[in-house]
Amino acid sequence: MAVKVSSLLEFLSEFKPTSTCKCYHEVRTFRLLNNNLSDLHSDCIYIGKASQLPSIQTTVPTTFLLIKDSDTFAYDSLVPKCDYIYVEPSTNLNMLFNSVQDYFDNAMYVSECALKIMQLNKNTSTLQEVLDLGLELLGNPLLLVDVSLCFIAHAGGNTVINEPLWEWTLSKGYVTEEYVNSVMMDGLADERTYPQKPLLIWEKGILNHDQLVFRILYNNTPVGYLKTLAYNKPISETDQQIITLIGNCLCQFLTNNHAEQASCSPLIESFLISLLNEKLYDRNAINERIHQFNLKLYDNLILIVIELKNDLLQDKDKAFLFKRKLQNFLGRDNIVYYDNHLVALYDYKSDEPFTEFEWTNFENLLNSFNCRAGISLVFNNLYSLPECYRSACEALHTGWKLHFSKPIIKYSDIILQHVFLTYANQKDLSPLIHPAIKTLQELESDKYHMLLETIKAYITNRLEIVPTAKSLFTHYNTIKYRLNRIVELTGLDFTDYQTIFQLQLSFLIMDMLEQLKKTDE
Repeated sequence: MAVKVSSLLEFLSEFKPTSTCKCYHEVRTFRLLNNNLSDLHSDCIYIGKASQLPSIQTTVPTTFLLIKDSDTFAYDSLVPKCDYIYVEPSTNLNMLFNSVQDYFDNAMYVSECALKIMQLNKNTSTLQEVLDLGLELLGNPLLLVDVSLCFIAHAGGNTVINEPLWEWTLSKGYVTEEYVNSVMMDGLADERTYPQKPLLIWEKGILNHDQLVFRILYNNTPVGYLKTLAYNKPISETDQQIITLIGNCLCQFLTNNHAEQASCSPLIESFLISLLNEKLYDRNAINERIHQFNLKLYDNLILIVIELKNDLLQDKDKAFLFKRKLQNFLGRDNIVYYDNHLVALYDYKSDEPFTEFEWTNFENLLNSFNCRAGISLVFNNLYSLPECYRSACEALHTGWKLHFSKPIIKYSDIILQHVFLTYANQKDLSPLIHPAIKTLQELESDKYHMLLETIKAYITNRLEIVPTAKSLFTHYNTIKYRLNRIVELTGLDFTDYQTIFQLQLSFLIMDMLEQLKKTDE
């Protein structure tokens, strides 16, 4: 890997280097200078003290980075083809060498990142994957907008708090008027007045964090802006090189009209709907369509089914706004309308689809439009789409029957309730309740509820009396007495884990029956 010597000298500016040449050439490696060197190479920069110059002649141009602890006039005349770069005699050799090594390490890292970006660019048809890779490499959120400063896509934007401009842009789809005015004053968007502007422009003082804007140009004309927020860590010189690589990669998507994020492409939309209604079910045919449409997805998939209220079904503008906000949140555009639901196919490569903070933001988005979402189990193949759609719908239906107040119902959280509700449609659930609980029900109501709550708390606190007493705000001896009384009345064996499991199922069934009574009322 070659680096420009001139760029290396800029990196070493703290050492105040002076050179005998313009240093436009490149070197590929570096070595520590010593008197025992037997030969020299033109693609290497040799680092050391002037007094350590080897007494050998070289037939190729050679570059030296020297601590000038002695004059080199005699050596200059002996080896005229060499380029000399000098630093002060007081310079620490180890610090100088380590700085050169840091520069080469950074250059190698940028080269590896460039290779990753090139490989992704070759294998993907979506700019979202490029932004996701950028987030992974840079560790800071990215925001892509068009030349009118309207939202196109983001990566990591959902994690940003205390940045009103980012929150506004992600929710509204465009930037604030105040920001537009400030940008116009800085000349960011006026290309004719400022034709020689740098590609990278710092925005400081406008937001709570510094922001670096990369101007994405095509034929020297802006087609978009890539914003990197210094949110998790400062943006380094190395990061700036990676941002430039990512911005240039995004250029082809913007110029090829791949940045239309308003809706799923007609081909993909038709494909997803044919999977949902099971008109397309042959696995070979499904895989062939995936290949034909160049549909690239991460390994982990979930289906998000959103129940639309009448006001959204009747108000197209409001429905479009909600869909746009959902796209902004997910960073994906695989969203279709199906059977009065908004169905989103979300792919991810981490262990969980969202962080706790993102789940909270999703809940807030749903609440703002008075919607609920059912979340399917995780799946890995698109031919599982119909089954996962049904499970997400069952999550919504079960949440409705059991009066769940939360806007997000995960099928993984209500599998047992769904099974019991299905069973309840055919048979009575009461026989599934543990006999010990039925025995306690024969007591007076106050005593029954007191002992039942004691059992629940005891199991919740892993069969430990002290935390059980604390959770019920009751004395240790009182809890101990109640447990002995329960065993005396029912014969329960709290050391039998099968019994504990049956009791937990009983509590679940009893809660369900109580909720079903409310539904009947």
